[in-house]
Amino acid sequence: MFDTKYNLIILCTSFIVETTTISIFMKISLVSGAILATPLTLYQLLCFVTPGLTSGERRSLYWIIPGVTISFLGVFLAWVAERQNHKRDNAA
Repeated sequence: MFDTKYNLIILCTSFIVETTTISIFMKISLVSGAILATPLTLYQLLCFVTPGLTSGERRSLYWIIPGVTISFLGVFLAWVAERQNHKRDNAA
């Protein structure tokens, strides 16, 4: 009477569609959390490593820390710009 293979395909695709939105939210929150936690993680790492460094190695941190901070701000500003662009595209 009914083709069970066809019904199974419809059933599987409906579950895929329903779980896709959840997985997208999970991926976005995972990546956002990792990006937002980067400065604190770097600070904690530096607090742990700094006592074991020599004075020359500590001086090199004066160049590394601003570079990482600028990189983080660049990623954050790119995210904000993309978010604004996405809102503008959806409004039109």
